[in-house]
Amino acid sequence: MSTRSSGLPLASNSFAYITFLAGVCAALHVWKLPPALPELQRQLGMTLVESGFLLSLVQVGG
Repeated sequence: MSTRSSGLPLASNSFAYITFLAGVCAALHVWKLPPALPELQRQLGMTLVESGFLLSLVQVGG
């Protein structure tokens, strides 16, 4: 197995970077729809309950 001068395996560093980037992507996904809900309600004529259901579907689907 290849190592750096610090003695840490390269695989563990790659895993840490991948885990960090996955966390950033997940955090960005969580907040993409709530700011748009009032506009969706207005344009689609949705109630608060319907738009909340839409939000939950997007969060589960993502």
